[in-house]
Amino acid sequence: VELIEDQLIETEEAIKQLAFSDIILLNKTASVSEVYLDELKGKLLSINPFIKFFEEKGMTFPVKEIFETVRDADIKIEENEPKTHSHEHKHGKIKSFTFRFAEPFIDKELQMRLFGYLVFEAKGLYRIKGIINAKDVNHRLILQSVGQSLSISGGKAWDEDEIRESKIVFIGKDLDKAFFEELLKGCLDQK
Repeated sequence: VELIEDQLIETEEAIKQLAFSDIILLNKTASVSEVYLDELKGKLLSINPFIKFFEEKGMTFPVKEIFETVRDADIKIEENEPKTHSHEHKHGKIKSFTFRFAEPFIDKELQMRLFGYLVFEAKGLYRIKGIINAKDVNHRLILQSVGQSLSISGGKAWDEDEIRESKIVFIGKDLDKAFFEELLKGCLDQK
């Protein structure tokens, strides 16, 4: 645990690995305070807000829980996050942008534009991940990319009383926030 912050400062590779991760196993957590552990988790979540943490306790590792973790389908929009339109976090030249939209997306348009971006312009983009509220679709769409691969798959159905909100996170090096905001807004249902 104590070495994570040093690795984030010294190597870009550590940040890339965090960007690609769905789960993180924190080892030797007994050697640091709970306050430090909470601060560290906050820093890691600022790089990749979808990370799920597991901790080693007394040389016991939660192996069963790690392997039972459902990837992709368990992405949640956290209620304790600020309800701002977008926000960003920076770690050196690595940036993480989170965009939220109440309006539904036109899913085919979003897929086409993101695929085009990934194929022709994606230098420096490490990951895209999100939950999409799509027009005329009664379930979440799970969006993710690693490198030039893009995947949009069906997720859990929206509850009738649930607020449908899209949340998309971009993680990468030297990213242009305004570009992504314009790209995403162009895929929203304007009716």
